[in-house]
Amino acid sequence: MSETERIVPQLTDQNEFYWKSGEDGKLRFQKCNDCAGLTYPPQQVCSHCRSLDLEVTAVSGKARLIGFTFNCLSWIEALGFCGIGEAKDFLDGGHNIALDGILPLNTHGGQLSHGRTHGMGLIHEAVTQLRGDGGERQVNDAHVAVVSSGGLTPAGAMLLTVDS
Repeated sequence: MSETERIVPQLTDQNEFYWKSGEDGKLRFQKCNDCAGLTYPPQQVCSHCRSLDLEVTAVSGKARLIGFTFNCLSWIEALGFCGIGEAKDFLDGGHNIALDGILPLNTHGGQLSHGRTHGMGLIHEAVTQLRGDGGERQVNDAHVAVVSSGGLTPAGAMLLTVDS
């Protein structure tokens, strides 16, 4: 049995910090010199003001990363389930997004349950719910499902319905 050769990116002056960030215990982002906004690297353009004047900067503090949690908030707002900036209040306490809530979310357990499958697990769960095969996690009277994956670029959304 031969070993599979691992493909590694070609390091350049623009991306080396990204691939090596953390080796020295520091987390690095890109900071815009025009608006001071922080952008998750590697980017060529500031996601806040579209400036090309970005520099690498170390950030400090302690945090826990749970797989792109902000995507849930941005999609809830973008799809109109609440106003822009209101997702925090909409999600507070979890009642609105519980199985019996007005918008049951992540009925399969969410990102922590199925890992980085780039939406495939989400599509599977949506179809499972629409077929009525969700068992204990089945949403009552499921007729429509929205699947979204990613945030900023690339991202996508899909609306699935049941024929009646």
